[in-house]
Amino acid sequence: MSGFPRLRTLAVIAGLLLAYVIGMATGHYQLPPFKALFALKMRATGETPPKPSSSFHDALVAIDAALPPGQADVVMLGDSLTAYGRWDERFRDCRVINRGISGDTIASVRGRLGEVLSHRPTQVFVMAGVNDLVAGRPIAAIVSDYDTTVTHLIGGGATVVMQSALPCTGPETLCPAGRNAAIDALNRALLGLATRRGVAWLDLVPMFKVDGHLRPELTIDGAHLNAAGFAVWERQLAPLMCRPDRQPRPFS
Repeated sequence: MSGFPRLRTLAVIAGLLLAYVIGMATGHYQLPPFKALFALKMRATGETPPKPSSSFHDALVAIDAALPPGQADVVMLGDSLTAYGRWDERFRDCRVINRGISGDTIASVRGRLGEVLSHRPTQVFVMAGVNDLVAGRPIAAIVSDYDTTVTHLIGGGATVVMQSALPCTGPETLCPAGRNAAIDALNRALLGLATRRGVAWLDLVPMFKVDGHLRPELTIDGAHLNAAGFAVWERQLAPLMCRPDRQPRPFS
């Protein structure tokens, strides 16, 4: 019988070591439930999420910053959805530059506005905010950063077009329960901001949403668009692109 206490002690030690290893791996590799716990922390504290810190993201920011400033008619500004758009090839009648970067939040987009405005754009189309939701930021904080972004861009002489955030679909890893409800709430808040500021608002949701989710035939993974999805987006942009005199008002 004397061996049982020793076995129990060894079992407890082994359990603690295993819990430590799992905890370290969860934090280092951001395994489940890391994102959920991080989102709860951000929501509770109202903190601004750290900007994406991967070397790839930083390299893209540095590449953009190193380009010589020059005149651009349009800047497409946002996260990965914008980044993959090939906008300069879709709209050849004016000079369009792409400043979408994968993983960007509206908070980190704010830090790139100086480089954006160095091109003296006539129009800036903005779509961001979903990555902020993923990070657990309150909608009020996202709208506040959007407001600052709009102020900065208008102050730099650009006409701003705010675009609605797109819904998601598919696997829980990309579209967890409640995500689309949060995106809907964000879009209502952003529409309110556009209305208050008199900024153009392009509502893409009706073309992309069915049964409360992103149309599956328009996405490659449940969150990002395929060729058909970008074609839908392009058709919505076409009447407005390079035409600051034809901006959709949020109250129309």
